[in-house]
Amino acid sequence: MAEALEFLQEVGVVHGDLKSENILVKEESLVVDDKWAYLSHVSAQLADFGCSFSTIPEPGRTPLPFNCGTSMLLAPERVLDMSSGHAGDIWSLGLSVLEWAAGLNVLEPLNCDTQGEMLSVMEKMVGKRLSAAMRDKAATCAGFVIKPGRRNRRRKSCAPTQEQQVLLRGLDNVGSYQGNVDHRHIISLCKQMLRLEPTKRVTVAKLLKNSWLLLG
Repeated sequence: MAEALEFLQEVGVVHGDLKSENILVKEESLVVDDKWAYLSHVSAQLADFGCSFSTIPEPGRTPLPFNCGTSMLLAPERVLDMSSGHAGDIWSLGLSVLEWAAGLNVLEPLNCDTQGEMLSVMEKMVGKRLSAAMRDKAATCAGFVIKPGRRNRRRKSCAPTQEQQVLLRGLDNVGSYQGNVDHRHIISLCKQMLRLEPTKRVTVAKLLKNSWLLLG
């Protein structure tokens, strides 16, 4: 997937909705034995470019709307309707890697109705606060309803399940995957991809040079 993002960056395209459902894995990559079903020598492709956009300036181009994509998987800057670029795809890839490592989708199933709720959950997951600039932006739009018609309905306000609560206490709580992968490498990658500030996230170029990924 990092190679796919590298190609998109070279041609000036942001995917805008990167998630597990939009990653196609070839059937021959699936290996099944008596105990496990796992992926080996994975060959995958990135699909569904319905929310993609070009980073190349063009007069008259309409900006990507906030509600394009899977709301709970959007990067913080997209939630705040700020300028977004390739770093947004890195955030989404980080959430996908976290999902694969933990066997649990951390954010998407949560019942958040406003941007403020979404950002609060992100801060809990990462264990950091938004920057001053992002907090100022959040103060102007944190009450914006992202799911109209549900504000007056009785619900658990953005309440995570018990398993999600464990992950949302911090990325360090993610254990090893199937007991045979050193989770520290995965967590290190996730932390680099899931930084709230887009300028501080790892770039695709650095991701492709990660020594642990090169070993895999």
